[in-house]
Amino acid sequence: MCRDPFCDARIRHIDHITRYSDGALTTYINGRGECERGNLVREMPGWRIKLLDCGFHGGPHAIMITTPIGHYYRSRGPGHIMTTKIITITALGQSRQSMSGMSSRASR
Repeated sequence: MCRDPFCDARIRHIDHITRYSDGALTTYINGRGECERGNLVREMPGWRIKLLDCGFHGGPHAIMITTPIGHYYRSRGPGHIMTTKIITITALGQSRQSMSGMSSRASR
């Protein structure tokens, strides 16, 4: 789901929290998923986004979105990040699945 407040659209764009044009790097921590409308609106004057939690220290990835008129909204990412599915094939050809990676509790 889009990370913008009150938007339940599917993620279509990966956006930089601190804009690439402002010198920011393209990294996981500096990214957020959002819908196309959200990405285009964010480029208009006055919109600001600030990283609150990178998501690597037990909490969810969290950002603060500030609108041109000063309203602000906190947005948190999904609870499970960087989770990989590992499938092990045993000698008998049976597969065993396990989940590995970081997880955290979160609500949007």
